[in-house]
Amino acid sequence: MKRTKEITIIHYRRRRVIKSRPPTTDRCPVCGNESDLMTVTLAIRLTGVSRATFDRWMASHQVHGTRSAKGQLCICRHCLSEQVAHSLARLEADAAEMKP
Repeated sequence: MKRTKEITIIHYRRRRVIKSRPPTTDRCPVCGNESDLMTVTLAIRLTGVSRATFDRWMASHQVHGTRSAKGQLCICRHCLSEQVAHSLARLEADAAEMKP
């Protein structure tokens, strides 16, 4: 008589959910523009750049932000869009120089 064993495999999947608050429209205290202020996570997600690139932009004052009442860094959407446009223009100029 053959003996058989039943083996049940249970697999749990974990999902990491990153919640970021939607941008709030307010006057930026740095540049004075009426602009959306967004979290760093949302700003990185919208621009598609790495955290290191974003930190470099912050360190060189190409992108500015302010701290919320809860201490969270909020980024000005106006200056962020200007920085992205400037970076794209620079990339296009570099690509044009490389063409023979």
